Amino acid sequence: MTKGTVKKINGKTGWVLMAQGPVNSMSGPAMTMSFKVRDKEPARQAGDRQEGRFRIFEGGRG
Repeated sequence: MTKGTVKKINGKTGWVLMAQGPVNSMSGPAMTMSFKVRDKEPARQAGDRQEGRFRIFEGGRG
């Protein structure tokens, strides 16, 4: 789990551009990158610049 800020959301495709803190479980530094969401509905409801805690999963199932 990491803290981050949503920069941009594409609710149709399910891609979210997020500035995130370090992801310790994956030895990942803080960065800005795009993620594919599992469930598009919350992505459609969220707004740009929304801050929160995010769970990031490694792998191809998204």
